[in-house]
Amino acid sequence: MLGILSVLNWLMGALYLVVLLVIFLLAGDRLPFEAFGLMSILLCVLAVPHLYLGLKIEQGKGRILQTIYAILALFSFPLGTLYGAFALWVVWSAEAEVFELGGVEHVPVRKAAPRKKSALDEHEAEADYVSPVRPDSPFALVKQLKGEGALPEDIQDELNAKGLPADEIATVMGAAGVRYSHSHQASLEKAKRAKPGQMKKRG
Repeated sequence: MLGILSVLNWLMGALYLVVLLVIFLLAGDRLPFEAFGLMSILLCVLAVPHLYLGLKIEQGKGRILQTIYAILALFSFPLGTLYGAFALWVVWSAEAEVFELGGVEHVPVRKAAPRKKSALDEHEAEADYVSPVRPDSPFALVKQLKGEGALPEDIQDELNAKGLPADEIATVMGAAGVRYSHSHQASLEKAKRAKPGQMKKRG
């Protein structure tokens, strides 16, 4: 923002000097010397501070002078009003810290705070991590079935068939990034408990 305001000040200063040059070329020989001199002084008084601000504003200096000229410019509708409003917003709001601390070189550089890892990030990192496990381990089996496109319930059935306890099944599936279903596990265990009774009844 300071860079934009600095450029606007350069343009405002240059505009007043261009107006002075046009007056000199078009009517300089027809105007009385006193009138032309007074007009030249007035335009220089308006131009020089803008040129000074164009040099200093980007360094975080000239806040009071910029405020005075911005307030005066508010009455020059519409361009002056836009310039004045923008200048006041920059020096007293958008870039106020630069002026309050004494210039750009005194403003501390803020580093972005490191983002804390969420539980989801840790879970994804754990799921993507391929540990050096045995090829016949439950984890390797889950990764293989997952790679083949097996459904989470089918993978859970396969681990149950191998006799793994429920907590170990949940851990292995979670580490491999496969959804573990508590309700499906409960139905499987219920079926296991009912199976011996059914066999006894048939006997």
